[in-house]
Amino acid sequence: MGINIDNSQLRIYKNEYEGRTSYSTTISKKNQFGNYENLYISVQLPKDISLESNSKINVKKGFLSFYKTNQGLPKIKAVVQEFENEAPQEPQQESMPQSYDNIPNYYDNDSLPF
Repeated sequence: MGINIDNSQLRIYKNEYEGRTSYSTTISKKNQFGNYENLYISVQLPKDISLESNSKINVKKGFLSFYKTNQGLPKIKAVVQEFENEAPQEPQQESMPQSYDNIPNYYDNDSLPF
């Protein structure tokens, strides 16, 4: 039995190699020198699902498991059974006022010391 990852957010990276598509995510930590180190984890998505690289998803149902490489080494993988795409957020840009007439005056001119 794997470790439950329900209600998790993952950033998914897409890799294509020799006609096959694979997905991964990463766990990062800062080392003693202040540099980030990453551990990449394979992600198994439901069959016939395709995501773009750098997608963010909200896992509704999933778990951690493992598989063995051809050399017999165990590797962790995240098995995602149900998920929702996280909507990309447009960058918010503050606009400058066209006129200073609409800016509220927070100070009473009579109360200013100058």
